[in-house]
Amino acid sequence: MTDFHQVNMSGAPARVLPTDAVREVPFDFGATENCVGWRENLAWPMTYAEAFGIVRGVVRRLLSFTCSIQDERLRRIAVLGSGRIVALAIAHTETAFCLQREKAASLRLVGGTPNLAWLRGESLESPSNPSEFTAFKPIAEPRWIAARRFARTAGWTPFHRLPSALFSPQTVAVSHNVTLRDAARREGRAIGFHHAESLLAKARVKGARSNGASGEVRELAMALARTLSAAPELEPEYPPRVRALIESSAVDEFNRAAADLSGLANMPRLPLELWSGSGGYYPARALGLEVQRRGGRVVRFAHGWFAGMTSVPEPIAFSELASSDVYVLETPDAAANFKATGAAELVVQANSVEIIGHRGASTLAQLPLDSRRPEPVRRRVVYAPTILRGNRQLMPPLLPDPIYLDWQFRLVEALSKMSIDLICKPHPEGLFRGQIHPLAAHAPTSARPFEAHMAEADVFLFDYGQSTTFAEALCSDRPVVLIDMGNPTFNDDVRVMIERRCRVVNAHFDARCRPNVDVEELAHALCTGPARADPTEFRGLLMGGSNTL
Repeated sequence: MTDFHQVNMSGAPARVLPTDAVREVPFDFGATENCVGWRENLAWPMTYAEAFGIVRGVVRRLLSFTCSIQDERLRRIAVLGSGRIVALAIAHTETAFCLQREKAASLRLVGGTPNLAWLRGESLESPSNPSEFTAFKPIAEPRWIAARRFARTAGWTPFHRLPSALFSPQTVAVSHNVTLRDAARREGRAIGFHHAESLLAKARVKGARSNGASGEVRELAMALARTLSAAPELEPEYPPRVRALIESSAVDEFNRAAADLSGLANMPRLPLELWSGSGGYYPARALGLEVQRRGGRVVRFAHGWFAGMTSVPEPIAFSELASSDVYVLETPDAAANFKATGAAELVVQANSVEIIGHRGASTLAQLPLDSRRPEPVRRRVVYAPTILRGNRQLMPPLLPDPIYLDWQFRLVEALSKMSIDLICKPHPEGLFRGQIHPLAAHAPTSARPFEAHMAEADVFLFDYGQSTTFAEALCSDRPVVLIDMGNPTFNDDVRVMIERRCRVVNAHFDARCRPNVDVEELAHALCTGPARADPTEFRGLLMGGSNTL
C-alpha cells in the first residue's frame, strides 16, 4: 500500500533538513506567498488532536464564566459581548501553544500578524487584533427595509392572515433560516418580520455609547480576559501575553454590549415572542436578551443541519442556548441526539432552555437527492473541502491554513491519477471569499454552488464533517467518502450511522503533523462498490416527515 505522504507535488525530491536545524515554516497563507518552496519542508509544532483539546478548553472556560455571574445585567452584557472575545482567545491560545512547541520541533513560524512576535516575547509594540477575529457575522442594515419586510412576511403567511402578521403579529422573527421559514409557514398564527439590524440601529440612537466603560463593566471584561487566557497547557510566560491581546478588545466589546442593551431597554415596543435564526448573529442575540429580560420568549432555530450530529456541544451552547428559551432542531431525532450531549446542562445555571424538534428541513427535499444518471464508466467525484480560516480559529478547530492547503494540493494530485472525473468545489466563504481558490491551479474547480453539482455527481468526497454540504450529500443516494481526520466530531449514535452510510478512510498524521491517507484505500473507496447508497437514516434524522414531500 502506498502512503499519501510519498506523493510530491513539486516533482523534485523533498529536501529534508537535519533534525538539529531550525527551519522556517509559514504560519499563514500570506507567508506561503513569500516563501519559495514552502511545501518542501512544511511542518507544524502541534497535532490536530492537541488543537481540539486546547480550543475546547477555551469555550468551556467561557461557559463557566458567564454562568457564574450572579448579577443579571452583567451576565447579559457578558453573553452578548463575549462572541468576538472568545474568537480572539481561541486563536491566540492555540498560537501561543504552537510557539511554545516550535523550538522542540526545530521550527520557526513566520508570517502572521505582529501579534506573533508579541506572543513569542520578541516585541514590545502595543498588541492589536485584526477585525477578522469575530464569532459573529458582519452587521449590515439592509436597503429597502419596508419592501423586504413585506416580502419576508408574505413568504410564509397566507393572504387572509397577512394584515395581522404585518400590523399586529403574535410573534416577530428578526432573522431567519430554512427551519424557521418552514416552521412559520406551518404555524397557524400571525408571524411578522422585522430586521434585527434596524431594531438595533434604533436602540443605538437611544443608548448612545459612553466615552468609557463603567468600573464594573471594565472589571468584568478584565476578569473574562484572565479566565480565557488561563490555559493549563501553557507555560507561565504565555498566559499574560494572551491576556494582553484580549483585554483592550474585551473592554470595548463589553462597553458596546452594555450600551446596546441599555438602548434596547429604552425601546417602548418589542415582541413578547421573538424568533430568530442563529443566536450567534449579534443583533438577534441582543434583541433576544432584552426580550428575555422583559419576560418574553425567545425561540432560536438551528441551521446547517449538524447540531443533531455533533459530539461537541460547547459552541452551540454558547451561541444558541445561552440566549434562548427554546432551541428548535430540524427533527425530533436530531433534538434527542443534541439533548444527549448535555448541552442544556452547560448553561442551566444561568438560563433554562427547552430543546425540541421540527418536522424536518423541507428545503432538502427540493434538492436532486436521487440520481437519474446511468452508472458511468468513470465516476464523477465532487470534492468539497471546507474554508481556509485566515488568522482565526473555529470550534471544532480547523487545520492551519498552510497544512490544509498543502493537504488539498497533495490530495488532488493523487485524485488526478485515478480513473475518475474530478470537480473541486471549495467552500465559498473563508479566506478566499469572492476570489479564485488556489486549488484552481491544480484541478478543475467550480465557483458554482455545491447544490448545482449534486445532480451530476456520482461520488461525494469530504475531509470535514460539519458542513451544510456534507449533510446534503448524506441525504442523497450517492456514495459519500469521508476522510476522517480523527477528532471526535460526531456523537456516538451518528458515528455508527456514518460508518454505515459512508466509506470512511482514516487519515493519519506524520511526524510533521501533516495528514495523509493511503492512496490505494482511497481509490478503492471512490472507484469501486455500488453506485447507489441508502440515505434512509439521514433523511429521517435531518428531513423527518419532509422526505416524503
